[in-house]
Amino acid sequence: MVTGAGTLQPSIAAGVVDDLAGNTNTISTATDNTVTYTPGSRTITLDSTGCNDTTAAIGSASPPFCTVQAAVDEAIAANPSGTNPVVIEVANETFGTAIVSTNFGTNVTWQAISGSPVITKIDASGSDGATGAIAQPGTDDGSGCDSSSGGGTGESGTNGYSLSIISDGNITFTTIDSSGGNGGDGGDYTIDCQGSDLSGGSAGAAGSGGTLILENVIATTVTAVGGTGGSAGTCMASCGSASSGGVAADITLTNSTVVTVDASAGSPGSDAGIFSGFGADGSNIHLNSTTVTGTCTTNASSDNHMSGSCYSAGKIYDDAGDSSCGSTSWSGISDCLPPESAWFDGAYCDGTDVITATIDDSWGVSNTYSINWSGGSSGWYTYSDDQGSTDLTWESGTSSTSTSWSSFGGSGTLNVIVSDFKCNNITSGTDSAAYSD
Repeated sequence: MVTGAGTLQPSIAAGVVDDLAGNTNTISTATDNTVTYTPGSRTITLDSTGCNDTTAAIGSASPPFCTVQAAVDEAIAANPSGTNPVVIEVANETFGTAIVSTNFGTNVTWQAISGSPVITKIDASGSDGATGAIAQPGTDDGSGCDSSSGGGTGESGTNGYSLSIISDGNITFTTIDSSGGNGGDGGDYTIDCQGSDLSGGSAGAAGSGGTLILENVIATTVTAVGGTGGSAGTCMASCGSASSGGVAADITLTNSTVVTVDASAGSPGSDAGIFSGFGADGSNIHLNSTTVTGTCTTNASSDNHMSGSCYSAGKIYDDAGDSSCGSTSWSGISDCLPPESAWFDGAYCDGTDVITATIDDSWGVSNTYSINWSGGSSGWYTYSDDQGSTDLTWESGTSSTSTSWSSFGGSGTLNVIVSDFKCNNITSGTDSAAYSD
């Protein structure tokens, strides 16, 4: 059976066929017997009517697959590529969960046969690490404790797998998860056979989230969070270490509608002695023509790590009631801004609700000038210009900000944008004549 693209070269061995007189054939000697097969998309049908997971096969609608797990396994085995893609057709029903244990989804498209099918869960999350062995007291052999051992090290959680889901916009994926696995806890201490304390075990590392790329998807929950760090085993004198939280992975959503999306870091493991786990960074969520009806979360798991941001075509997605994004402190607000390279020329705030001012730098020297605006509210404002300068300033309502720039080689103009970081409230802006050398 031909299952993929390639070159076919059939041949016939000697003595396998005969004619009416009983003469058998000689071995084939043809040199023009090659055929190149380049298939188009291959279809996997998911439909409970008349289905059979055992006999169903790619390229055949009858019998279809019964479970989404079997359909996904078949798609993985088909090794889809750009020239040999796979289509999963889904009947108008509710199907269960598919657990994915490899990077999956590139060159695979999901299509509804009719109506609005539901896939309960695509689970590409990592596995949790096992807890380390409990310390063993050993047996007193007269000179010590034979076979005694401290608490074992917890097993590391595995990383989530990268997952791509390209749909036709008619299928609901209730949960899509590529989170990292949790680190295993360290084994607990014990007292050895002669009354001495044995050590507690260290925790296993937490797994990182797997990257998610989703297009034309309807989903309730989308997560690529880092795993939780393992806790150190209990101890007395000699203690193991807790492990850090896992790093989250980037999520990109295009032409999609989701309720909640989360790329937060995993929490560190708890302390069992003097060694505590550390936090980790949140990742970014990119929303391209995508609606989030609930929350978009990219939290770090400790103060000394960076949260990610939720962007919508360059614009930050600001959760209602997000206390850190409403903070008046630099550490709070900086976590809620896109990269400074995105501030200028409409890449930030979609080019709307910004002040564009033209500054005459005819002196050709370093100058300081002010920007005035009206209609703003108290809060943080970003400044950027086409010479690569950026600034972040806290202002109260209708206000102005002053900044300086370096000459760019003589007379000319300097294009400036000042924006409320929430991308609203600003109604007009002008440049002033307050220049100084």
